[in-house]
Amino acid sequence: MTDIITLTDKAKNYLLSIMNKSNKRHVLLQAKGGGCAGFMYDWSFPETKDLNASDTSIVLKDDYKLCIDRYSVFKLMGMSIDYVE
Repeated sequence: MTDIITLTDKAKNYLLSIMNKSNKRHVLLQAKGGGCAGFMYDWSFPETKDLNASDTSIVLKDDYKLCIDRYSVFKLMGMSIDYVE
């Protein structure tokens, strides 16, 4: 989908389904420090007004977007995201 991260179709469809259920148009992914175990990944549904203009947005479909905060971009670069039940 983009040079920053790759989403499988399953992951993309799952994100779209939870966004629809939550009546949200944006999902935000952040990488936070997790100590010696690596990063922790935080998913949230921010209001449009709470998104930062410097966040990276990846269009999933129409006006549905996956946003990555500006501090997490380099931590997530090259990541592949899949969804497994």
